[in-house]
Amino acid sequence: MLGLRLASRSRAAQLAALLAVMLIGMAVAGGVRHDLAGAGRLSFVAGGSVAAVAASRVLAVGAALRAARRAAASGWMHAVGRSTGIALMVGLAVAGMALSSAGSATDWMPAVRLALVGWIYVAAIGAVSLMLGPMVGASAAASLTLVLVWLGGVPPSAMYRLLDAWPLVQRPVVWLWNILPLGWRAHRLHVDGEAQDAVLLAGWIVIGVVVAAWAAVRVPVASGQRGA
Repeated sequence: MLGLRLASRSRAAQLAALLAVMLIGMAVAGGVRHDLAGAGRLSFVAGGSVAAVAASRVLAVGAALRAARRAAASGWMHAVGRSTGIALMVGLAVAGMALSSAGSATDWMPAVRLALVGWIYVAAIGAVSLMLGPMVGASAAASLTLVLVWLGGVPPSAMYRLLDAWPLVQRPVVWLWNILPLGWRAHRLHVDGEAQDAVLLAGWIVIGVVVAAWAAVRVPVASGQRGA
């Protein structure tokens, strides 16, 4: 509940949610509602954007981290509880978007799978933003994670071709594109059901929570307003 309150009070998170609602509204008006593949990509971008901004605030350097230090709970409780709050808040919206895209009774199972994949992806993105917040500040954490969300729909093969003229940059970027919890992997999990994609996304949830739990008790609390 504290994670929900901290995230919902942030003006940046409210703006991200508003933009996501506008994006979904325009897409639905354009006919994406009965297109599961299009609805999947849209829900990944919209839900991931809100999760990136909201999760960056709940343990950010500043007031949020100081409040976590003063509480009696351990770092694990803060990391798990607040990441769960963000995942519930955004995941329910993503699940609703996915289920509403079912055009008929035969589309319900693919829509349910899309809802589950969207929930896992949102949780992974939120975990990455959550673990970055205490270390680099809320604004930087949100910005870095938003880059992953908005560019992550590009598959590694396309990224490889795009950077063909810069071989020194090409290999590291493609390597990162294969290990980060990006939208192309969530889309492939939704369409093909690759088990390795589910394992990688779940792994990032665990990594994010573990690092956030460590940072909640180890990272120095700055006196400035980096978490604002």
